Amino acid sequence: MNILTTNYVVAELNESQNLLTFIWLPSTANMLESEFVNEIERSADLISRYKPSKILLQSQSMGFIISSELQTKANEIFLPVYNGAGVKKLAILVSTEIFAYVSIQQTVEENIQVHKFETRYFVSEVDARKWLNV
Repeated sequence: MNILTTNYVVAELNESQNLLTFIWLPSTANMLESEFVNEIERSADLISRYKPSKILLQSQSMGFIISSELQTKANEIFLPVYNGAGVKKLAILVSTEIFAYVSIQQTVEENIQVHKFETRYFVSEVDARKWLNV
């Protein structure tokens, strides 16, 4: 079920699988830093509201490069929400474009010691869904 559509991201909830999917769109290539922050705040609100145990982040079309300052901001927003919502697994589908991949990976791993959930990176949606058991 689609629960959010913006210019940059689509969020879908599968209640029976306790899975929340975020699909970053190619339009992110033109996104401003302030718009990125707005999008992650919206995403965090959805995670708080629906409390999924599994999240699938489809970032392979994401054209926005996350600066180190925004990586810190994203962690400040997401980590308490993920931990508070009871997220157990985060599967991230990554771009084969190296800079986008590295910026996403650094964002997630910057404060890995405070994660209460497993994180894995995939280039295949099939493999990601298999790991999430969905």
